[in-house]
Amino acid sequence: MMRNNKKTVISLTALIALFLIIISAVQIRKAAEPVEINFVHNFSESESALLAPLIDQFETQNGKTQVRLTALNSREIRQKIYEGDIVPDIFLWPGPVEQEFPFRYSEPKRWMGTGWTLAVNRSLIPDEILASIESAETMDELEKSLDLLKEQGMTPLSVGNSHLWPLILWSQHIMISLNDGDTDYIPGSDTDNIPYVNSWEILQRWKRKGFFLEETWNEGWPRGVAAMAQGKAAMTLLYDKMLTPIPPEVRSDIEFIKFPQGNRKSWLIGAGVSLVVNQDSPAASEAAEFRNFLKNPATCEYLTYRLQRFFYSQDDDAFAQHIASWQELSNTREMREYGMELRRFVEE
Repeated sequence: MMRNNKKTVISLTALIALFLIIISAVQIRKAAEPVEINFVHNFSESESALLAPLIDQFETQNGKTQVRLTALNSREIRQKIYEGDIVPDIFLWPGPVEQEFPFRYSEPKRWMGTGWTLAVNRSLIPDEILASIESAETMDELEKSLDLLKEQGMTPLSVGNSHLWPLILWSQHIMISLNDGDTDYIPGSDTDNIPYVNSWEILQRWKRKGFFLEETWNEGWPRGVAAMAQGKAAMTLLYDKMLTPIPPEVRSDIEFIKFPQGNRKSWLIGAGVSLVVNQDSPAASEAAEFRNFLKNPATCEYLTYRLQRFFYSQDDDAFAQHIASWQELSNTREMREYGMELRRFVEE
């Protein structure tokens, strides 16, 4: 009887040991199985090629995680995610989130954008005035520099305004500066907004002072940029993708200077694109690791120099105002009506 009990105990012990071995093997196999995350983005084919070495680096550092790229344009990303046609693990989101996604999601982390700055033809400007423009932190300080340019016989600003959005862009930059960069304002949404009204009044005053080059006022934006490059005006608003109208032989004369932003020290204002993680995804933790990898300083520096647009490694490098608002609305009737109203006001 004792011997049978002993055999039974031995058998149970063996079964338990075998069970534990099987469980361990399953866990080891599960841990060894690769986890695939789907990254939905709006990069072009050539831009996607620049992501390849970064993805190789990430997959090497995170042995079990593999990254699959899904390229869509910005409109497709919006439509397909909102409608549930695609359910990514991590994705780029252009502009603000207008409605809830059909899944739980992380707070959007700003990652890249288009930077708008003052493009200055430094070959025209005396060093002391150029220094005052570079150091301007408020609109009052910038206006004093523009006054000095006018006193020296130079036209300070060139704006090609036939499509209306360049003047809207100036209005938004001024408004952001007056509001210390902390606003979610969308053009035309609130006519009682004090910085909004003041930005119009500043532009109107500048027009009356003769700050704007008259010959480009009714032309398209390329003519306004070209006039600045030709020395007919000192500066305009520009970003790196808009260098086409500037002859290559004079591009070295163009200096990019931050637009005054009051108490906000970030020099950049522009259209924002964010990284978002699908928190309902089985691979949410791996997707979050990939997001952190994309936002680390080395990755952002690599992409900034190779893609020639700005990537942000820290959230406070980003900007509160989405100039994307005017980009998305620029061809709508409402935006054209807004632009025409602004132009009429400035020209009064």
